[in-house]
Amino acid sequence: MIRLIIVLVIALSLGVGLGLLIVEDAGYVRISWQNWLLETNVWIGGALLILGYIGLALIWKAVRRFLGLRTDLGRWLNDAGSERARRRTVKGLIAYAEGDWKRALRLLSRAAPLSDTPLINYLAAAQCAQELGQYDEADRLLNAALESTPGAEVAVGVTQARLLHARNQMEACLSTLKRLREIRPRHPLVLQLLAEVHERLEDWSQLVGLIPELEKTRVVPQEKLRDLERRAWVGRFEAEGEKLARQQGASRTAEPLNQLWDALPSHLREDDAVVDAAVRQWVRLGEADMAERILRKVLRRRWSARLVREYGILPTSEPKEQLLCAENWLKERPADPDLLLTLGRLCLRNQLWGRAREYFEAALKQRRDTETLFELGRLDAHLGKPEAACKVLLSAIGDSVKLPELPQPSR
Repeated sequence: MIRLIIVLVIALSLGVGLGLLIVEDAGYVRISWQNWLLETNVWIGGALLILGYIGLALIWKAVRRFLGLRTDLGRWLNDAGSERARRRTVKGLIAYAEGDWKRALRLLSRAAPLSDTPLINYLAAAQCAQELGQYDEADRLLNAALESTPGAEVAVGVTQARLLHARNQMEACLSTLKRLREIRPRHPLVLQLLAEVHERLEDWSQLVGLIPELEKTRVVPQEKLRDLERRAWVGRFEAEGEKLARQQGASRTAEPLNQLWDALPSHLREDDAVVDAAVRQWVRLGEADMAERILRKVLRRRWSARLVREYGILPTSEPKEQLLCAENWLKERPADPDLLLTLGRLCLRNQLWGRAREYFEAALKQRRDTETLFELGRLDAHLGKPEAACKVLLSAIGDSVKLPELPQPSR
């Protein structure tokens, strides 16, 4: 209450003082502008200035409020567009999961510009276009994905590589993967796709070089990695043998094949498929003696039915030495049917017809084998035993072709 009285007293005093000043001297203000002339006293002029200031302030406040309404309206419209984009994205992803590529492409591509996650929209839409065979549209969507999200080069590149791989455009896919590997050298999926592309292109040297990286990243299960490595080295030996076989004259040599064997990892030097591939290429180049030495060394360390059968058909310059070596193995494996077949073939090479027949018959006692039957039948035919040969060969054919039980004429 006291404060109110004090304020009223001060205001009354100021009003009285101001009134005395106005009465004592009102002053004079004259403003001229073109044909306009304004004459008044100082106090009225001051009041007009104050009122003008208040008016401008009110106008400015009204303008700001109007602009604020426009901003709110824009924000509301933007939020409504984002919500609509989210709904379309969800519906599009559901259609994508259901395999409805056409509907998914329409929904995802329309929602992408206003989506909170345009990268996902564009990448999924590109996959849909791919499934529909619209390759140009898929590429356009991938470019839009790259522009929509900075730093998404790897994600877009991996998707592009997978689409190119599905189109069987291996060279373009390889180019994309090489670019990605420069950005992310140990990216698991990039390495896996590189391995698949190198195998499809039969680029065995590059595939062999990629194996250590695949092993480090563990992107491929160990068993599959070993199979991949095996195929890579088999392919490499076959490709090298093919290249060397095309050479003519003095330039033709098996030395590159020898160097390739020296570079072979130790755990593959006893692998049946790899050793067999290498041996066949040496034989192809006329280096059967080298192949025999390799096979003999491998078989000493690890016995293999596949490789011992291969040993029996090597056209070496010393078939007698081969026969002696195989007979030494027989002391440890007297009932091995594959070794007995090999011994029979080695006897043929040494023109020991009777012993060859004995080995073939011994092999058949251990295991009935179509290949052994054909060998015995062929030998009997050349020995002038047509009836025995016919009987054995019919038996072999009967093993390979199952005929129904039907009546036959008697003799």
